[in-house]
Amino acid sequence: MSRQTIQAAANRPLYAQIEQVLRDEIMSGKQPIGQLLPPETELCAQFKVSRYTVREALRRLSDMGLVARRQGAGTVVISNQPPRVFVQRARSVDELFQYAVDTRLVIASATLVEVSGKEALLAGAPERSRWLRIDGVRQDELGQPICTVTVFVAERFRDVERDLPTLKGSIFAHIEQRWGVEIADVQQEISAGQLSASVAKALGAERDAIGMRFRRSYSDGKGDRILTSVNWHPADRFVYATHLKRNAD
Repeated sequence: MSRQTIQAAANRPLYAQIEQVLRDEIMSGKQPIGQLLPPETELCAQFKVSRYTVREALRRLSDMGLVARRQGAGTVVISNQPPRVFVQRARSVDELFQYAVDTRLVIASATLVEVSGKEALLAGAPERSRWLRIDGVRQDELGQPICTVTVFVAERFRDVERDLPTLKGSIFAHIEQRWGVEIADVQQEISAGQLSASVAKALGAERDAIGMRFRRSYSDGKGDRILTSVNWHPADRFVYATHLKRNAD
């Protein structure tokens, strides 16, 4: 995109147009991975704009994961493709089931454990109670990691471990079908924090990157806990969308 094109596209902010020019150069290989972009002063002169405008364009490229801005070293190209962003929309338990159908859980381990301390708090379980702990990574249709998954299954359903290698869909839906129980209540907590080293490695994220944690507790109609799941998502690759309507009553 030339300077003349930028001037003609007056319906878009200048920083968005500059970001588009630089993004096209990065994705075409004109600005290869590992190369420093021109300094801010040079970009200001090239596009005849203020430093604020250039900084906003660079910020947008950084948010896309294409460049990293390093103090004292400039702006370096770190990727030539924007990361895939996974969007989960959920308004009901049925939509949570569909989320599991549309993705794939790769199991790393499944072990019967006696929970205590922080692990008991995470599972929402009494001290020294026994649960089947399942750890893995959920992937999209291309095999890209979406989130890490830790599931604590009540001991009475521990035989679900045998079904894991061929399991399709969600663990909670499989338990419903096999044992004839019904999930009547799901409590969800969403929080944010730094990814642990192991989680960051599993997700291909930078160490100490910010993540979103989803903790869901599934109970039957009597209030008995069936399972608790804990998912960690990289914050820059995940959107959780809800759709709320005012109650007509």
